[in-house]
Amino acid sequence: MSLGTNIQQLRKSASLSQEQLADKLSVSRQAISKWETDQTLPEIDKILALSRFFSVSTDSLLDNLSIMDNSTYTNIPIDKKLTRFTKELIEQLNLKSRKVLFMLFSLLCFIAIGVSFIVNLAVEGTISWAMYPLYSVAVGWLIFIPVFFSRYILSLILLTISTIPFLYLLDGITPGKSWFFTLAIPSAIVGAVLIWITYLVIVHLKIDLFYRLAISPCITSLIANLVIDHYVNIYCGTTTSLLQLIINLFSNLAAVLVLAFIGYTRSNKRNSKRSL
Repeated sequence: MSLGTNIQQLRKSASLSQEQLADKLSVSRQAISKWETDQTLPEIDKILALSRFFSVSTDSLLDNLSIMDNSTYTNIPIDKKLTRFTKELIEQLNLKSRKVLFMLFSLLCFIAIGVSFIVNLAVEGTISWAMYPLYSVAVGWLIFIPVFFSRYILSLILLTISTIPFLYLLDGITPGKSWFFTLAIPSAIVGAVLIWITYLVIVHLKIDLFYRLAISPCITSLIANLVIDHYVNIYCGTTTSLLQLIINLFSNLAAVLVLAFIGYTRSNKRNSKRSL
């Protein structure tokens, strides 16, 4: 069964309308409808909320779910209440862990910028190349903030809208002729398009997750490297060595084969469970 079918059967087993379930999860009725018809997937926090509300594990919610024949969830047994409490406790601990990781990441970014400025001043007596790590670390910090709180789509949006301003700043501090309009913008556009295509493939393609991940290196790495590297070579008058092309090709092929093998193994296990 699909995730949408699982959600729908759980909702009906609990005698809830789409509006009532939407109200419990603080989402719109349209969101519930799209989940149940597999038009969209719930975000991670909503999957956790569904798991808590229906007192089922996230694994069973995402895989073959054995629906409980209960007309209501108001009288939850003691062991179910303890399970729900345990899940909520683990979730809170995970949230605290993410906050700790976020603070450590922020501290490391601050230290990296500080060290760059200190070394730049000590060696050259002025601020010059330290602006490169300053801009790079600042943009990286901004992009990765949502990742620590499972807001991946926001990270993609920030990555998309920050790339061109970031390259513009780098162009401003780079000596020599400007390369922003001739090189940076085309490369940024190609990269953004490929990243969003990869995101749509991973989220919406109806095949095993690892099969979808296996497609990703072909889009984001192999195609991006070939297209962008070729354009950079034309602009700079350089060529990519045969060795670099071979390394790029085989590293991507290895990633594809490993991810596809994991997806094949997972699919076989699920099919075996269903046949029992």
